[in-house]
Amino acid sequence: MKNGIIFAMTHFSVIVGGAEIPHAIVNAVAAVEGGKPGMTKIEPNGQRSYGVHQISRAFLDDVNRHYGTRFSVSAVRDKHKESFLACSMGIAMIMNKRGCGIKTALAAYNGGWKNRNRRKCMDYAERVMSAANTESEAPK
Repeated sequence: MKNGIIFAMTHFSVIVGGAEIPHAIVNAVAAVEGGKPGMTKIEPNGQRSYGVHQISRAFLDDVNRHYGTRFSVSAVRDKHKESFLACSMGIAMIMNKRGCGIKTALAAYNGGWKNRNRRKCMDYAERVMSAANTESEAPK
């Protein structure tokens, strides 16, 4: 990975650049998103989202640029492991760039960097946290 970013995967979490993302959170994202392997969803704004975690091409490109990874749309769409890792790394990227906790990062994951409908994004984050049975911000 570029920029000396440290990456580790344990039985319980993915740690990227100092941000720890519990597996329960990433699995809860998949549950809330309702995606399936091989799935492509066209959003109301025309943007496409892919795979189990419903990752957009723009978000995937941000993750690839930030970490120097090479996740492809087809891999994220078709392979659960690739979607899981890209989602984990994307949430960690937001946490590291914004200096925020998981709940805020989940809201940004759902609504993009500049979404004006913050309440909707925070509702999404709360649904994910509830699905993961996590009530507080995880460690940064």
